[in-house]
Amino acid sequence: VGKVLAVSPDGGTAVVSDTAETPNQVYLFTCNSAASTSSSSSGGACGSAGSLALNIAGATAAAFSSDGLKAYIVSGSTLYVYSKLDALKTISLSTPVNDLTFFSNGAFAYLAGGDPAGVTVRRTCGDSAVQTVATPGVPLFLRALPDGVHVLGVDPPGINILSASNINTAGCAAVLSNTASFVNLGQGNFVPTQLIVSTDGSTAYLLTQSSGSVLVFNIEDQNTRSEEHTSELQSR
Repeated sequence: VGKVLAVSPDGGTAVVSDTAETPNQVYLFTCNSAASTSSSSSGGACGSAGSLALNIAGATAAAFSSDGLKAYIVSGSTLYVYSKLDALKTISLSTPVNDLTFFSNGAFAYLAGGDPAGVTVRRTCGDSAVQTVATPGVPLFLRALPDGVHVLGVDPPGINILSASNINTAGCAAVLSNTASFVNLGQGNFVPTQLIVSTDGSTAYLLTQSSGSVLVFNIEDQNTRSEEHTSELQSR
């Protein structure tokens, strides 16, 4: 029972935050082997499944590294690092984190928050901070693009585009540099509820609290349009 915060790249493990029960916990639910849904009376897709309970209260966001070996889970200003190889690690941050994402190359994680300046970047190996990227406000959602260079951060009334350069992915010595630019979406202030990026990284779809339409952002051209229906979103 709870909210799914993240799913591993192979689709086999989900991070679920249960904030209804006392005490709160986070569960890592794993599908250990596949089974034919046609032969299952319950319609489930797991031949066997298991769950691991973590003593984490109030978790609000999570993300898996690209190899699925590590997951970052945040609750307020605390970062929890789950690893299949090491014990659960706890890292105290200076400010709360709204969202997080891993770079497609797997060497870095970006956190929306953790520092009042905006976005913090951490090495996946060792989990140490390597850079703080100043943004107009702390983004509410973060998504890494598949090009391995850019990260989008929703920051009403616009979007921050973070661009990485001088990327060195050499293990625990990995470093990079980031710059940020801001694009006003021209929609006034809004409350975002979800950010979805197309699989080719060309388009971002933004859902908002007060609008029945979908904001469609062309990342390359930096143009925005509003779709009154979700057929294009569903096709993606």
